[in-house]
Amino acid sequence: MKRILTIKPTSSYDLLNYFLDTMLARFREHGIQIDIYDPSAKDALEQINLCKTIDYDMVLACNAMLQELSHLFVKNPDTIFWSFLVDHPYYHHKRLAPNSSNHIVSCIDQAHVQYTKKYYPHVKDALYLPHGGAIPSAPLKKYEDREYDVVILGSYTPSEILKSRFDQYPELVRMIVNQVIDTYFSTYSNTLEDLFTYYFDQYNLDLSPQEFSASLSELTAVDGYLRSKNRETLLNTLLSNHIKVDIFGSGWEKFTGENVDNLTIHPPVSYEESVNVMNNARIVINPLPLFTNGSHERVFTSMHCGAVCVSERNFYLEKEFVDSDSLCFYDMLHIDDLPESIHQLLSNPEKAKQIAAKGHELVSTKHTWADRADAILEYVKNQK
Repeated sequence: MKRILTIKPTSSYDLLNYFLDTMLARFREHGIQIDIYDPSAKDALEQINLCKTIDYDMVLACNAMLQELSHLFVKNPDTIFWSFLVDHPYYHHKRLAPNSSNHIVSCIDQAHVQYTKKYYPHVKDALYLPHGGAIPSAPLKKYEDREYDVVILGSYTPSEILKSRFDQYPELVRMIVNQVIDTYFSTYSNTLEDLFTYYFDQYNLDLSPQEFSASLSELTAVDGYLRSKNRETLLNTLLSNHIKVDIFGSGWEKFTGENVDNLTIHPPVSYEESVNVMNNARIVINPLPLFTNGSHERVFTSMHCGAVCVSERNFYLEKEFVDSDSLCFYDMLHIDDLPESIHQLLSNPEKAKQIAAKGHELVSTKHTWADRADAILEYVKNQK
């Protein structure tokens, strides 16, 4: 691997740029030349024309950005186009659907890998590559000196606003959506694709793989609703049990739960600032998106920052970490057990400190962004 072109993304809190920049720094350590194409720049056309003259080994883009236009700037048909997804593939259907050669998709949940292979068979390969843990810019803060007891990070849209978007669906689809939601909340363990597959079959909707993936891409409001509802349930449970929470992210001024005297809402912060917030927190609670077999960067980053990560459990995380040893798990089906776990951590700081230290050690050795960059290089090397 000698030269990589990366496409500069745009995202809330500058999240994706941080991810890419950290991996690119690792590539440079390996002696790889990095070029960056910024589609929003005034000289974007001139950049494209220059890119077309260069033989790249790989084009790296978050969320399959510009994958469908890769022929405009890829000189060599053997160039790998690597799409680093940070969401479920159904959020990027239009980018993943077009045929293209040498398209590799990495996913942050192993269920997403299977989804990609099933519904986008023209993709050359799909593999599991979770997020990495970010490193705070400030020195690691002593556990006992941290300012925040319990922190939650992430944006928020009230679930009822998201639910109102279901009104645009045809009557049969609304009926199916409501059944999908009811079933999800009875188990908290099914993927949306499995639930929709089941109920589409119940109503004898015989969809081709192409029709199914296109349909789910139009139903992402269901995903958003479930995630928002989970956050509301989580936060109400904590607040009603006298746990003070500091929350960082946009939209939380619209939260109307009870016991809000226990809630401190902070303005949104950049991603780099959010990492420093975790470096100043004793406990970071990580509600997962609807990931049944993968991880989110906040799990690894909070541990890397020396906080106790309290994360929603799933198959992958349970294989990687031991409960109450390197992190602490909770599950939505037994959410009422969580406040007692938080109270125990706060009342036993020596035990919490041990968990945080063990988590920091584990993540530092195998779950950094440098580790993810190395995994990409190792994959490409093994394909030759």
